[in-house]
Amino acid sequence: MPYVIHVNSKLKMKYYKYVAPAGLDILINNRIKVCDFSLTNDPFEVLPRIDYPIDKAFWNQEFENSVENDPVFNPAKRAKQFNPIEYERQRTEWVNGSISHREEGIREIPHELRSRFTKVVGFVCLTTKPDDIVMWGHYADCHKGIVVEFDGDNVLFANYPDSNGNNMGLLTVDYTDTRPVLRFGDPFRTELLACKSKVWTYENEVRLLLNRDACKEDGGHMFYYLPPACITGVILGTKASEPLRAQTHFLNNTKWKGSLKISYSVEHPEEYRMVIQEQSHGEV
Repeated sequence: MPYVIHVNSKLKMKYYKYVAPAGLDILINNRIKVCDFSLTNDPFEVLPRIDYPIDKAFWNQEFENSVENDPVFNPAKRAKQFNPIEYERQRTEWVNGSISHREEGIREIPHELRSRFTKVVGFVCLTTKPDDIVMWGHYADCHKGIVVEFDGDNVLFANYPDSNGNNMGLLTVDYTDTRPVLRFGDPFRTELLACKSKVWTYENEVRLLLNRDACKEDGGHMFYYLPPACITGVILGTKASEPLRAQTHFLNNTKWKGSLKISYSVEHPEEYRMVIQEQSHGEV
């Protein structure tokens, strides 16, 4: 089943990445870990409902198309030319068999699609919210990590075609009550790459699609090397350790020549929410 990826035009804003303390590697090595769609905390990633047809006309046409285009069907192609009765028998058997495998197809095709897709494309999870209590807890090691700020106008977020003719770039996640539907045989659609249950709405997620050929493996993980100018700031968690705070400031003052905006996530004194406070001038 072919797929074509169409990516929406990017939003002009700041994007944020929640990471544990080890995520300071983003600043140290100018690289970011690339996710695999099949290894996320949401089992429904890229797992559409399949509209599996059961009408014989559809499967008869599929058989005819396969006979003309798929070498596996060469015996049937020869039968079509030299033995019409045998050809009709093979077609009827294949059509009836395809219809009888509906339940199996509904279960297995989404996983096959995801497996095929993840061999080609990975993604980076970002958000437009730097102050979410739950994300600080889940993705930044219980507020002990950091949030890295990215410039949404950087070339990193520009759309571009990969070697397969698919557009790579930024997708805004759509949160819905129902899983998207993909009709059997139809091309892959954008919403399948960025459609999640409404239970995830709080994340305000955007996704950077990356061709895996552009990534490098290290220690069993895939990384994408970033243009330095795309990183504009760091927010330290309210429970960030003193060594992490010191190392962040050291990196900013040395490698980054003071170009990063250093902020702190702190508890609001009266409400259940985090407040992002910028570093005061001269503060270390």
